[in-house]
Formats: sequence, C-alpha cells, structure tokens
Amino acid sequence: MQVSYNDLFKKLIDKGLKKTEFAKEAGISPGTLAKLSKNETISMENLLKIYKF
Repeated sequence: MQVSYNDLFKKLIDKGLKKTEFAKEAGISPGTLAKLSKNETISMENLLKIYKF
C-alpha cells in the first residue's frame, strides 16, 4: 500500500510552518519526519500526535 503525506505538507505551507518547526511542535522525532518526507509508513502513535496537532 502506497502512502502519501502531500496534503499534510500542503497544510504546513498554508500555515507558514517549516517541516522542522512542525515536528518540534507536534512532538515527533527527526526520524519520523524523514519517514514522512519519504512517504514511508509511520506508527499509529505518531499519526495520533500529528492528528492532535
């Protein structure tokens, strides 16, 4: 199953946030941010952190 986080990154642009700022505020690690950038799967725990952000 292919995953795409393009909509998430579009929303970050609309909010004026850089990826690193988003990761820090959402409480996700740099490794998770790298996985997001590569459209790889991440844990449900991290998805919930992003959702709550």
